[in-house]
Amino acid sequence: MGKDKEERSFQLSEKYYPNHIPEANEVGLYARRGCTDFICGFLLYATAWAAMMSMAFVAYSQGDPRRLMHGMDRFGNLCGYTLNDTVTVDISVNGSKLAWSDFSYIMYPLPSPENCLEAVAATKGKTCEDLVKDSLKQGICTYRCLDAGETVTWYDGTEYFGDTRVSFSLPFETSGFFHRCIPAGDVLDANVGEIFGLAGTAQAAFTELERSWPVVAACAVGAVFLSFFWLFILRRTVKPTVFVSLFLLFIGSGFAVYICYTNWNRGTGSTKSTWFVFFIATAAWFCIYTCLCIFLFKSINVACDTIEEASKIPLALPGMTLIPPCITLLIVPVFAFHVVTAMFIQTIGDVQDQEMTVYPDQTLVSGGLNATLDITVQALQTEHWQAYAHIFNVFMFFWSMGLLNAIGFLIIAFCAVFWYWSYPGDRKCPQAGVKKGFYFTVRYHLGTLMIGSLIVAVIQTIRFVLNRLEGHMRNFSENDTVQGAIKCIHCCVQCCLAYFERVIKFINRNAYIMTAMAGDNFCSGARRALFLLLRHAFCVMAVNFISDWVMFFGKLQIMAVSVGAGWALITQLDVLGPGEDTPDCIITLICIAIVAYIIASVFVSVFSVCVDSVLLSFCHDLDINNGFDKPYYLPSDLQRSLNAHNQMGAGLDQPLMQR
Repeated sequence: MGKDKEERSFQLSEKYYPNHIPEANEVGLYARRGCTDFICGFLLYATAWAAMMSMAFVAYSQGDPRRLMHGMDRFGNLCGYTLNDTVTVDISVNGSKLAWSDFSYIMYPLPSPENCLEAVAATKGKTCEDLVKDSLKQGICTYRCLDAGETVTWYDGTEYFGDTRVSFSLPFETSGFFHRCIPAGDVLDANVGEIFGLAGTAQAAFTELERSWPVVAACAVGAVFLSFFWLFILRRTVKPTVFVSLFLLFIGSGFAVYICYTNWNRGTGSTKSTWFVFFIATAAWFCIYTCLCIFLFKSINVACDTIEEASKIPLALPGMTLIPPCITLLIVPVFAFHVVTAMFIQTIGDVQDQEMTVYPDQTLVSGGLNATLDITVQALQTEHWQAYAHIFNVFMFFWSMGLLNAIGFLIIAFCAVFWYWSYPGDRKCPQAGVKKGFYFTVRYHLGTLMIGSLIVAVIQTIRFVLNRLEGHMRNFSENDTVQGAIKCIHCCVQCCLAYFERVIKFINRNAYIMTAMAGDNFCSGARRALFLLLRHAFCVMAVNFISDWVMFFGKLQIMAVSVGAGWALITQLDVLGPGEDTPDCIITLICIAIVAYIIASVFVSVFSVCVDSVLLSFCHDLDINNGFDKPYYLPSDLQRSLNAHNQMGAGLDQPLMQR
């Protein structure tokens, strides 16, 4: 019965994949697959999203983002939208009476720097920062941002609302920014003036890009072709580039030793001692570097062969390069949803009376008052659970974004695994690609991806919370020593968590590759992947180091060529118009560099997954095959570098039942 089932399995394999020679280890396209981590992962993710949607429903029903976008004055009126029944609008401009919808800006009685110290002295304990925060609760809606010396009045043109004086004059010029009238000059902070001082530069940049966008688009298309060309030539240029770089570093290290030794012999006094230290350090580095090159020569050669083989996969399956942009398109609505939800959460609460003490300095209120004044304002009173809602919203964003990235990673890993395990030796012919990889990912392994992305999301959320807590903890004390200690502890904890996050991401990547290769669940895949990598630690170290260098250098090459082509087009076609100098195209060149770098990063990210997949595949290949009755799937270059050869015709032409 079992033999008949095996025969039928082979017949179906020959029917649907006639060019495939099955292998006894069941990896890649022919691995026995079932749903992995589905119950645990899906239940956790579904439960979390049910809680997220419940929280979003409460936020959408109680929050009002217009409070953030347009602002609320000191009496609870929403600028340009809602107005209390007791308020009358009676202001005319150029003979036309204004409506409440015209009052879409809000102004605040911000203290000037000259009066800030006086205000601090009068309020006994408040800082200038506290006074600025208090002024943000005393805003008045206006139809435009006023200049220095102009007076802000009540909505009927008077200075009072009831018994409360609300008008004030401005000691500085203001500019509109998201419906807020903010000081346009160097008033509260030098950085504010710098930001608004860039307005003219930004306008010039937009004008330049409006004329040069065809060049940017042409360079973006060129960067796509350059990326494919880089992958094409990579198979022939990795070894020469790597070994020439290693040789030049060897010559440079030796020359540094010679220079330090020569100056040590010629030096006197303290200079001689300094050069002796340099000589010892450079000599030690030269010896260590030489020993590493000799000891790791085989591993370096294997790393170069791995990178060369990995560069063939995107060329064989070019549809892989579309996966990162598609994942990005899916991340955009997720990001928008969580941002909008955060805005609704932030604006939950009731508008209530709040007593506060202010300093009416002479520039804001006439009368020469030099003491504090108690006033009542209406402010938004937030709920105690909003902070926890924000944290959960951030956590769900990290989890969802991590899940989408993991889906893209696993689809690319499937393509690389299909390519590697398609046929022993060099006759690689992937009989499945993006479509089959997407099907296997969604059909069988979403639970595994949910578990892996959950672990990373928890660490990222902890880092986010610690960043927020650090600012609050530093406000507890004004002592410089205490604040320095808090900052130091925070940096150490963040460093440890960042390193831990990188380790978890490394484990996740290799666990996903094992899932693509053998259909393992998350824990089993992570364990098998780690043991595989530990057994081939030197090859893994060499591949990771060299591949990182090659990918970074490749991105710089694509970006540099694109910028050079853009500069040539601008100068030859006179895109910016007659009379424009070449240095004026700097904004266009920067834009071209950014676009080219992003495009190159997309291709390099695909290539990076291919490198990791080929690395783990050949490690697994060496462990489960022997080259006799179980042939190696290693390409010929890797077989020579690893000294693992297939016997001629051994098991290569025999079906599964005979091998």
